Amino acid sequence: MRIFITTLLLCSHFLLSGQIMVKGTVMNSAENNQPIAFHPVYLVSIEKIIDTVYTNEIGEYSWASNSQSTSNLYVQTIGFCESWQTYTDTVKFGDSAIQIVDFSICLLNDETSCQAVIDYQTDGQSTVTFENAKVKAVHDMQYFWDFGDGQTSTARSPQHQYAEEGVYTVSLIIKTPLQCTDTTTKEVLASENSFVRGEVSIPGNYLSEAEIWLIGVDTNENNIIQTITPNDNGNYNFFCSPNSRYLLKVVPNFPMPIFPRILPTYLGYTTSWTDATPLIVAHEIKDLDLNTLTSNVMLHGKNTIKGTFLYNSPLDQLPLNVILLDKNKNPLDHALVTNEEFEFTGLPRGSYFVQPECPGKTSQPASVNFQIDFDITAHTNFYITTTQIRPLSISDAPGISEVNIYPIPFNNELNIRTNSPIESIQLLNTNGQLIKSIHNPGSDYSTINTAGIPKGSYIIKISHLEKEPVFKLITK
Repeated sequence: MRIFITTLLLCSHFLLSGQIMVKGTVMNSAENNQPIAFHPVYLVSIEKIIDTVYTNEIGEYSWASNSQSTSNLYVQTIGFCESWQTYTDTVKFGDSAIQIVDFSICLLNDETSCQAVIDYQTDGQSTVTFENAKVKAVHDMQYFWDFGDGQTSTARSPQHQYAEEGVYTVSLIIKTPLQCTDTTTKEVLASENSFVRGEVSIPGNYLSEAEIWLIGVDTNENNIIQTITPNDNGNYNFFCSPNSRYLLKVVPNFPMPIFPRILPTYLGYTTSWTDATPLIVAHEIKDLDLNTLTSNVMLHGKNTIKGTFLYNSPLDQLPLNVILLDKNKNPLDHALVTNEEFEFTGLPRGSYFVQPECPGKTSQPASVNFQIDFDITAHTNFYITTTQIRPLSISDAPGISEVNIYPIPFNNELNIRTNSPIESIQLLNTNGQLIKSIHNPGSDYSTINTAGIPKGSYIIKISHLEKEPVFKLITK
């Protein structure tokens, strides 16, 4: 090693006319000024890098040139302590053709010095500006960006405009001046909207045969904004406007009854919108798994509940379904509303409640009681207003002129006459509970004994053989 130093010093005394030399050492201040071997040193002008040399085993470097220029040049090297830094000294060639430039730098060459980290900012739409906060622009730092759409860049902080709204996987490869390489990836949202994704699951498994209703709370008057269908693995995704409130509801849609029964569930693990947790998402990619409730009650009878809805506008975008409850109002099953109708089948004897569920509306349940197990059909019908859903009365239904009910108010007897054959008559209280029921097929006249019934308001339901049922609100 002494031979190398002697040779270097001897060469410095025998420079050719016009030759200039820069030499020095690079020491590490983070390690008691120990020499740094094989470290880059750059000779630069204002415009560009002129040359790059490396220190030897004992931290020494030298550079010689036949340039006749006497303008200022700069000697630079780099170090890393928490972040990359550039160390610079000025070289002024005048009377002396040899310049001594020593460096004491901070260099902790750990894993953070070779760490690719993607940061980005968007204009809220499709233009994204990328940067790497850990890796500053120093000499010999190399970057390779893959934007996930087939486009690339070698700039340190490139700006890229995506042609289509979406979530893209961006990768960055860096190579440091110390010849270390690192790669990282990051998902980037190129959209003015937010992006929500996740998996829909039931206890112990995923759920694919379902719909997810995105319901607008702040807009669209609690109507369905989007209907999202999970894929075969139960995964879903959708875009939505940021910083708005939504309700998310998972609605199973199986072609046949299964056990246990899967119930519609809002975000927040509830069957009622009043207990649901609103979704509020910023301008971001949000991962959100959804779960459903199940009912482990085995329904094994042959009774049926059928029902209809009357509404003053189409039900297409109304997030409406019907929950079947037991006598303690625990959920047993659910039914989708199709063509304004719903149905529950396979019900054994017992007492039930039929509860419509629709965000933004209060709902009054209808009560149904089956005394036997086989082949009985009960009808429950509801009227939907702007703020509520309630059991249907005759004032809401067509065909009033076809029915004559007397006397009103009634006392111990109620007479019903129609111009069409009657199939059955049901007397219900205003909560939808059945008080009396008679069957009189083929006749256009019937009498109900109402002795012992308390005074109050009631609903009479008259079912015709060939026409829609007729309802009327009456008083005793």
